Amino acid sequence: MRDTLPLDPLISGWVLLPIVFVMFFVPLLRYHVAGWLLVDKKTKFKDMADKHVLARATLLKSNRRVLLATAFDQRRAFLTDDESGMLKREIEAYNPLTSMMDPSNGLEMMKKNISMVLSQILLMGWVNHFFSGFVVVKLPFPLTLSFRPMLQRGIDLATLDVSYVSALSWYFLNLFGLQGLTSLAIQTQAPQSSTATLARDATATPNISDMNLKPMFDRTIDDLLLVEHSDAECVLSGVEARLLSRECTF
Repeated sequence: MRDTLPLDPLISGWVLLPIVFVMFFVPLLRYHVAGWLLVDKKTKFKDMADKHVLARATLLKSNRRVLLATAFDQRRAFLTDDESGMLKREIEAYNPLTSMMDPSNGLEMMKKNISMVLSQILLMGWVNHFFSGFVVVKLPFPLTLSFRPMLQRGIDLATLDVSYVSALSWYFLNLFGLQGLTSLAIQTQAPQSSTATLARDATATPNISDMNLKPMFDRTIDDLLLVEHSDAECVLSGVEARLLSRECTF
């Protein structure tokens, strides 16, 4: 027979909810601290130009329906011409050891990880010191014994019902369970915060100088040359006649 425990209502206010609030707001604070620690690297003009050339080629291919065949051919020739094409020009040879030997890259990675590691150490110590051995909540549904190691960390009671959750397990459940809500809150704040935007961009997008652009240029050229475009595919073909006849549909 499993033991049942009457839970003190004060546990909700002094243990359960504080852990939830701290586990929700600490990632938000860590996100902004990471943005303050990161240094805005100056992007080289050459890297920015290469990035925009690739973006222009991609937009040309995806939005060709709004161009007549002559206009599309002119823009494709500007990018893929053998003599003067923007995608055909000589680019600096890619050296993968360049970024690996740059000490600033390792420093930036350390800055991005130090806030995560430090905050987790402090939170784990806080829960272990103040709430060790606490039973904070009872789940309203039965569970099998295989869930005991996950739900009753820090409590060595073999006869305790598995539906009871310890403070340490509640910490881990919030650590993983609140990630979606925390990400949503960060995405809401990002457009309003320059540091948040900086941190998001620095952690989400790779530096184009660390990428081998030659294969990307060659692949983009092949994609553009394989495209067959005619005036019949253009949505603006004969638009004057359709407007005058009031048969234009949007």
